[in-house]
Parts: sequence; C-alpha cells; structure tokens
Amino acid sequence: MSLSYYEVYITSLRAFTGMGFPYGADEDAAYMVSWLELNKLNGVKMLAKTFQNFDNQYEGKINFNEINATTIDIKNISLLMKGPGLFDYCEAQLQKSNNISFSLTNCIDPYYLLPLMFKLSKKINFCRALWNEKEKINVICETQKNLIQFGTVPNLKIKNKDQVELFFSNENKKINNFKDITNKITLESMQNNLESALSPENNDWQIISKIASRTFVPESVESRIKGAGGGDAND
Repeated sequence: MSLSYYEVYITSLRAFTGMGFPYGADEDAAYMVSWLELNKLNGVKMLAKTFQNFDNQYEGKINFNEINATTIDIKNISLLMKGPGLFDYCEAQLQKSNNISFSLTNCIDPYYLLPLMFKLSKKINFCRALWNEKEKINVICETQKNLIQFGTVPNLKIKNKDQVELFFSNENKKINNFKDITNKITLESMQNNLESALSPENNDWQIISKIASRTFVPESVESRIKGAGGGDAND
C-alpha cells in the first residue's frame, strides 16, 4: 500500500473526528499519528491497535490544580488526548524559567511525545524524554533545533513502569552520550520521506479508514436518484 502524507493525515483527522475528538484536538492527534508514520515509526499501527481505549471517550483536559512541582499523573490516558495540552503548559512555563523538569506517571504511550517534542524544538533549545521499555531498556529522546534523535542509554534508572522523565530548556545543552542511536530525524530527512510513499500495513489502514467513514454524510434517497454531483444544472 502506497499513500501520501496528506492521505494519512486527512484520514487520521477524519478518524479522530469520528471518535469524538473536538475541533483542534482532532488536528493535533492527526498530526501526531501522521508524523510518526512519516518518520517510519508506525503511527497508523499504533492508532489501529489502541483506538478502542479512547473511541468516544475523549478526555484531554488537564487539571493544573493537581500538578505539583515534580509530577504530572496522566492516569493511563493516551497522550493523543493529554499530550498537546501538556506541551502548551510546558511552553508557558518556559516563559517564566529557562529550565523545567518533571515526571509523567502512568504514561502508557510515550512514543507520542516524539512529534510534540520535535514541534516544540522550533521554539526552545533543548528537550529530553527518558523512559523504561521492556527488558529494562532505557529509551532516551533528545531534541535540538529541528533535530530529534533517540535510542538507548546505560545507567539511567527509572523508578516505575509507565514513568517518563521530561526536561525542557531555553539554554543550549549538550546531547547525551547515547549507547545506541536508533533513529535521527531532521528537516532534511522528513522532506525526503515526504517525497516518497508511506506504506502502513493494509489491515491497520482499513481499521482507520473504517473509523474515518463515520464522518461521511449518509446517502439519501434523493442523492441516489440524482447520482454523484447530481441535480439539474438549471436548479
């Protein structure tokens, strides 16, 4: 299957609209899925496997009164809903301080942080996310201006499963010493990917397309009689 970025974005957008995401939130979520798919990180597959967790269950509001200085509890709610508001909060905090850091707890889908981090990298100098994956592998992601790279690092401990350590800075920071860099994304690499086809798995794409079809206007008796583009030109 070969698709353009635009096809993936528009179909994802319709799918989120069909799942009850409000205007604006559907665009944010579609961007996150499409960005991952564009950069060969299986955005469509992730959505196809998890959409039932938030289908007609949108819960994107963040209660800032519950945020303490060091921890934000995501409560096992997808970052497709919580992520954009969280990063708006971080950007606002960086107007007051050059450096902020905190832990996300009960974060079930940390890879959705990547498109948000890349987007924010256009406005701030540095961002880092660290979490623990299966088999106790420490996954680290760091961004600088229009650059994001992620991989693994040794000897960095995360206390709990589903916990993410986040750090944001307006200052120039040195990229960490990665044990293994698994991916590096730049504006140039993204442009190269835009010029080639995206290839999600067919079964995953059919799931997303079916959800997107909820937004189509039901066919009426009159429209069937007149046909597509029907009607008298003199009407």
